[in-house]
Amino acid sequence: MKFLGSKSTNSSQWNAYKHLEMIPKSIPNPINRANYVSSALNLCWRPLLGLLIDELIEEQRVDYLDRCWLLNEFEGGKKTKSNSLYRFFVLIS
Repeated sequence: MKFLGSKSTNSSQWNAYKHLEMIPKSIPNPINRANYVSSALNLCWRPLLGLLIDELIEEQRVDYLDRCWLLNEFEGGKKTKSNSLYRFFVLIS
């Protein structure tokens, strides 16, 4: 029953917190205040961060493939179990 209205739940939680921490009644509930600056920043930053993360992932994939091709050019097709650990460390570096 207490989850029916989130606003009343937030209000009761704030009242309990104010009572326990002895906060004056003149201090308003911070959740009720609209913070337009942070919401505007979220609208701008989230898509930008998404694009940057996608670009980073793509760059890491290309770098990994470049290291794989470079390793294959140096080895000349030699594949033995003795150098597999070395090849693994070269690829992840």
